[in-house]
Amino acid sequence: MGVGSGGVIASAAETILAAATAPASVEPDDLLLTTEEMADKMRLTPEQLNRRGAEFPFRVKLGWRTVRWSLHGYHKYLKKLAA
Repeated sequence: MGVGSGGVIASAAETILAAATAPASVEPDDLLLTTEEMADKMRLTPEQLNRRGAEFPFRVKLGWRTVRWSLHGYHKYLKKLAA
């Protein structure tokens, strides 16, 4: 092993950790919808969406009890399901 390999491993570990703990990214032209608006689009009740919300990758947590839903992320999710 080279002298600097420990730094490379540590840097890679930091990058992986940052990606795993980062909140969902929001595109500049994205719309963040309320739970009621997104539930209407998904034909769910707000309660159903909140119950299952953590499993959707387009959920954006803004604060302790504040959640919004990325419209761009929702469309990407639908395209992935259709593929």
